[in-house]
Amino acid sequence: MPDDDDDIGGSPSGGPPSFMDSPPAAANPQPLASAIQGSIQQGQVTQPGDAPPPPPAGVPAQRPTFFRGVIKALGLALTGVQAGLTAPRNAQGPAIAAQTAANAPQAKFEQTMANKKAMTSQQLDDLNVAMTQLKLHQMHMIASKMEDDQQDAVYNMGRDTLTSLSEKGKVDILSTGDYDAITQEFGRKQADAKAAGQGLLPLQVLPAPGSSAGKPQYALVMVGKDRLTDDWKETWGAKDLGYSDDDFKAAGLSSFKFTAPSGMDQQKALQLRASQYLNWATKSEQGMAAWKKNAANNQVKTSEGQKNRDMRMSIAELNNSTRRATAQIKGLSDSADKEIISAGKTLIQANKALGAAQGKLANKAWTDLGGGESREIATLRRARDQAETNYTALQQKKDAAKAISDQRVSPKVPKGTVATKEIVLSYLQKAGGNKDKARANLTNDGYAIPKAGQ
Repeated sequence: MPDDDDDIGGSPSGGPPSFMDSPPAAANPQPLASAIQGSIQQGQVTQPGDAPPPPPAGVPAQRPTFFRGVIKALGLALTGVQAGLTAPRNAQGPAIAAQTAANAPQAKFEQTMANKKAMTSQQLDDLNVAMTQLKLHQMHMIASKMEDDQQDAVYNMGRDTLTSLSEKGKVDILSTGDYDAITQEFGRKQADAKAAGQGLLPLQVLPAPGSSAGKPQYALVMVGKDRLTDDWKETWGAKDLGYSDDDFKAAGLSSFKFTAPSGMDQQKALQLRASQYLNWATKSEQGMAAWKKNAANNQVKTSEGQKNRDMRMSIAELNNSTRRATAQIKGLSDSADKEIISAGKTLIQANKALGAAQGKLANKAWTDLGGGESREIATLRRARDQAETNYTALQQKKDAAKAISDQRVSPKVPKGTVATKEIVLSYLQKAGGNKDKARANLTNDGYAIPKAGQ
């Protein structure tokens, strides 16, 4: 019958499969507990993530879960060792060491969260500084496209901003100069800070105190996290954008009241002011631009309306022109005056066309005529005026020719003087071939019509 020692050592039929080939415990030269203790005493501690050391000679390989438990135990053991080393050397030392070791995981968690919170706070500070820089730069770019009066007003507002902040907070002016030089220095300092691992510097570029828009100078300003000593209050209105109060009011715009309370972080106060001023100034400038455009359109509309009214001809004028042309045409000879008759008929038709077009717009204000309507009226008016010009010119040409012909005709002769053949032909030509008219003219001038055979 086997003894108890044989049962503890394990038999081929009763021992666990993974320990079938293990030597008896008495044959192990270094028990596992002794190996762990020896590793602690020698400082050979396995840290998480390190490869586990090979097992001592004669010790069988264990499952991974076993080693994870060993590593965790080693970590707790080291925590206990550290707590014991830092505990006071008196009667209360062991109790304090035990409490420190128990609180170690929670303390480590709280420290990790504090570090994360500190990083988040730094990131928020950097974001605040960056947003202020962006908004000040945006305002500078917007102002560069404004008219001179508006640019000067925006510059003066930026200068007064730095002056107010200097009075109510604590800022350091590092250097002054023209805009390009200051922005280049700004870029160099930020690049140097980044290379040194310092993060984003709280630098801003603002118009320098004591400068003027006529001779602009800019300042590179270091804005710390000091707090405002007084309330920072401003009211922005039309003059701060270079406009008159009347125009601002006509555009439907209003002033804006800015407030940053005493005790506020001056970096946040400057960021708040830059954000609100950019928003107000941008909307106000857009409103003024729309108002000026509308005013310009109204001016053009008024001017066009006056042109349309000047272009209009009354029905009475058109009717009188038509009657004169009709009466004159009736007294002309179709053969001799056909060019004048044609021009007169063209004038009559042009009067009718213009009158008809104007009649279509009788119920519409001439200031509101559209482009197509204005062009139609203008085209018909030009055609009518040209027709009248042509007709008048032909009439004047005829009258001039008659005057010259009258001067060439011989003065009146004694009554009864027989007209020669040449005189008869001259009078006939003058009468445009009208024999009755030629005979009447000969008689009036004293000539007698030659009889046949004379």
